[in-house]
This record gives sequence, structure tokens and C-alpha cells, in this order.
Amino acid sequence: MTLLPRSPANRLLKVGFLLSIALYVSVILAKPGVFFADDSYFYFQVAWNFAHGMGSTFNGVMDTNGYHPLWMLICALVCKLLPTKIVALHGIAAALCLCDLLMLLLVQRILARVADNVWWIAFALLVPFSFLSQLGTEGALSGCLLAATVLALYCFVSAPTPSRGFLFNLAAALAVLARLDNIFIIGFLWLAVCLAAPVAQRASVLRLQLFCIPVYLVLWGSYLASNLYFFGILQPISGMVK
Repeated sequence: MTLLPRSPANRLLKVGFLLSIALYVSVILAKPGVFFADDSYFYFQVAWNFAHGMGSTFNGVMDTNGYHPLWMLICALVCKLLPTKIVALHGIAAALCLCDLLMLLLVQRILARVADNVWWIAFALLVPFSFLSQLGTEGALSGCLLAATVLALYCFVSAPTPSRGFLFNLAAALAVLARLDNIFIIGFLWLAVCLAAPVAQRASVLRLQLFCIPVYLVLWGSYLASNLYFFGILQPISGMVK
């Protein structure tokens, strides 16, 4: 049964969500400091130092890798390209909003496949959460890459091909670098691939998954190797071992 048929009311809901998203984005871009979480300034200071040749350090003395690496790289790139910390603050806000917008687009594509009639329920919860929760930290990038991983997983299981298998595993590997404890989510998604694949295609799906293991070895291995080389430890640290 259709819970919300395509109608003027449906179109009005879409317009309302678009306007609310535009409002959130405009306010965050104009006043990012009001919304950023405390931890975000740890990212920004380390990123600024890293981008300006002072190493991966918060205070210029003690090296640290106590952060999720992919978001730190994005923050460092913004700090490298923009002239002052205040301008970089707005640039990071723009990067954050871009991640959230892309995440919402990916979620919409997922819902179009599995729950098109109730998309508005998900968006009513997701839109304010995305733009008001832990801004400035890795959450937006993590959510974007997890959404990309789930969409790629759905496409891969629906029609297993080498290119779709590669995209799923690439998104999964990047999602962990966006937030390291996503490794537990990705681990369960790997199990889901084997369980959700049609019985007739299960062997080929598993074979494609095994062929994609080098994606993880390259990306995760590079991160671990950089930790070992620069910090003398494999795991993230921030002053003391977490």
C-alpha cells in the first residue's frame, strides 16, 4: 500500500526539505564557529600546523596522530589553500556541508530503491541530525562514505560485477579511514555481502570480494605504515595511547 502517493503534498514536502537544507547550509557557512564542536578545533589546529610545515602537532612540540586520518587530510588541504585561520574555518564549514549534501543525495538514492514511499520520515530525522550534530568533526565525511558504501553494496549484490565489487570495497575502505571505528560496521557489511547475495551468485560474489582485498591492504596498510614511520606506533595516539 502506498503510504504517500506522488502528489502535490509529496512535491511540497520535497520543496520544504530543500528550503530547510538551504537554510542550514547558509547559517553554518555564515557562522560556523557557533555550531562547531569542541573537538573540531583540535582538528583545525593540527591541520593548520600540518599544512604549514610544523608537523602533525597541536602545540608545536608533541607529535600526535590522535585523529581520524581522512577528515584531517581534508582539513589540512583547506588550511593549505586558504590564507588565514578564520577563512579556513569557513572553508572547512563548506567542506562539511558538501559532505552532508552528498550524504543526503546518496541516502535518497538508497531510499528510492527500498523505501521510496517513506523517504520523508528518514529525512525528517536525518536532515537536522546531519547539520546540528558534532559539526566540524569527522561525522559528516563518515556518514557520506557509509551511505556510499551501503548504496554500492546494494548495487553489487543486485548485479555482481568486478567494477561494482571494486566500488563497494573502495568506499568501505575509505569509510574506515574517515572514522576508524567504522571498521566494525564494514566488517558486518562484509558478512552481509555473503548472506544477501543470491545463492546462484554467492561463489562469484565471494571470489570478487577476495580479489578486492588489495584495496584494503593498500589504503589501510599505508595508514598503518605512516603511523609506524612517523609516530613509532600502529594505533592512534593523542598524548597517550587511547
